[in-house]
Amino acid sequence: MMLNPDGALALPDRPTALPSETVIVETRFGTYEFTPAQTVVMPHGLIGFADQQLFGLANLPAPVPEAFKLLQSLGEPPISFVVMPISSDEAPIEAADLDQACTATGFVRDEIHVMFLCTIRPKDDGEGIDMWANIRAPILFDPEARRARQYVLPNDRYPLRQPLDNWNGAL
Repeated sequence: MMLNPDGALALPDRPTALPSETVIVETRFGTYEFTPAQTVVMPHGLIGFADQQLFGLANLPAPVPEAFKLLQSLGEPPISFVVMPISSDEAPIEAADLDQACTATGFVRDEIHVMFLCTIRPKDDGEGIDMWANIRAPILFDPEARRARQYVLPNDRYPLRQPLDNWNGAL
């Protein structure tokens, strides 16, 4: 995997299109039906998963808070991620850094949401869960165009594992 100096994946765009019909996927969370309106095209894939360009975006089953969503590969059912979408105005990324990310990826800041890849695991003692968000490599998502792109922020002050202790709906 190669990154451009601007932090974007250095891969050519792939001609991936939204499906015209509902796609049914057996996921680790159960069976999901993804309509075209729930599909996300990622022409460059995700870091480590460049060959996966088509994803479904859906709610996770309870008791997972509604703020967390399932980002499910439609090509490889075992590949899925928990993400936390936030409006670009609420994202814990400085405006200049977010503007740079939009310029590098071709998105318009006022038209995107920012999705953070999350890790949710049982605590070592078995009491409760630990949650982290990757702030350093957000996914920029245009919900109207149903397109997204992951971007690695060049500023290293953004953590790869931001704890979401006592999560209250905001980072």
